[in-house]
Amino acid sequence: MDISMKTGMEIWEALQKAGTPDERKALAEKIAGGGYMVIYRLVEALRERIRSFADGEADGVLALIGKARDIVPEPGAVSPAWQDVWSKLERMARYKREALEAIPPEARDGEWQVLVDNPFENRETACYPGMTFADAVFVYAKLRPELVENEIIRLQKVVTHLTVSGADK
Repeated sequence: MDISMKTGMEIWEALQKAGTPDERKALAEKIAGGGYMVIYRLVEALRERIRSFADGEADGVLALIGKARDIVPEPGAVSPAWQDVWSKLERMARYKREALEAIPPEARDGEWQVLVDNPFENRETACYPGMTFADAVFVYAKLRPELVENEIIRLQKVVTHLTVSGADK
């Protein structure tokens, strides 16, 4: 397997093509030799795949995350930030699949937002407004694994009745 590992796309293609144990071993060695940047590109390529997958594609993404886990079993040895990266990416893919299954395609048009709140704490609600459904479902999937006890997350379709800016006097 002759892949240069210089771009996320090259790493992504190598991950998809590595089917046999020998190919996976060769890819693992190549990634290990590339250090931080190669693993970073692999993680980002998987995150982008989670962002872009559509209905019915989650199982394929989860299989690729499993393959990445086999090839790079301890990414936390390279960067402590990646200690639990494979599990986090798996949860993101599962939460996105869950949201896609819960909201039918015909209801996905218009403006969407994601809210994160803890009603038992006196702090601001985090709101990510003005998104398409595709962007909002990814933000939801990205934030959902990080929720702590008593926090709630909402993926909401926005129905705007009135919009006014400070310039409208």
